Amino acid sequence: MTSHINLLPWKLRRRFIIRRVLARWSAVAMIVLLGSSVFIVNSHLKLRTSQAELRQLVQRAAPVQQLIAENDRLTDQLERSDQRSLLLDSLAATGHPLQLIGIVSRSASATPGEILVQQFELIETEPTPTARTTSSGNKDLLPPVGRKHRQLGLTGMATDDLALSQFVTQLRDVGVFQTVELRASNDIDLSAGSARRYTVECSF
Repeated sequence: MTSHINLLPWKLRRRFIIRRVLARWSAVAMIVLLGSSVFIVNSHLKLRTSQAELRQLVQRAAPVQQLIAENDRLTDQLERSDQRSLLLDSLAATGHPLQLIGIVSRSASATPGEILVQQFELIETEPTPTARTTSSGNKDLLPPVGRKHRQLGLTGMATDDLALSQFVTQLRDVGVFQTVELRASNDIDLSAGSARRYTVECSF
């Protein structure tokens, strides 16, 4: 059995031990740092690849999203048209203008300004017959086709132009009338101040 005796001073031996330990831990730290760098680089590359694929998917889905938005818009228009058609059929089935009065009243009450409806006139006209030329060259009138044309005339007073324009906008937003036109508007003097006299014509 052989034994070795280290005759180096303790301070020098401790320095060698510390150097060996530091060298080992430095190697371990370099390995960990290298592995972490490789992992970070791979993760960054995967992230860039995923972002590129996501952009491609978004570009491919853009036409589908446009179609969905257009479909939603057309669906809303169809629902409004159906509601308007049902309301018009209801108005045509009833022989009195009470529902129209309710619509006008709601529009006036929804207007921030003061609106007074003094005259309510409902006019109904038959469809216009169309002309045709027969084989003999004579003109003949075809029976009228289509829905009867109705006009609602409203005359009254408003506090100012803003209230009047908002009232017309409310009537248009109801969706019942095909057209809402402000036919006349002029200033009048009242005991409480000035106002606007108006004439509005609604066709449906």
